[in-house]
Amino acid sequence: MATNIENIFDIVYQDAFSPSTNPILWTVEYFSDIKKSIKDDAILTTYSIALPTRLALYENGFNVFLNSGDDFRNATVASLKMVDEFALVDVEHKISCNPDIRPLRD
Repeated sequence: MATNIENIFDIVYQDAFSPSTNPILWTVEYFSDIKKSIKDDAILTTYSIALPTRLALYENGFNVFLNSGDDFRNATVASLKMVDEFALVDVEHKISCNPDIRPLRD
């Protein structure tokens, strides 16, 4: 019996091993599956600020934000909606400065 998990999660905390250690959990296809399982106003958060990770999110329609502060290291927040509490990352600019960077794929 299949279970439908579409559009049910409010938040995803992506705390997998690093993309270099466990690349399958950082791919465009993986984040596509995450996108299907979240609500339209859900938040995804991860410690990874790697450009391939952010590109995989961006290619799935996520807005990518920087979460920074004095008492913790920078992190990524992503959402299908705009989130005013975080600084929007200009992914198009990052792509133009790093034309050879590609997101991970299955």
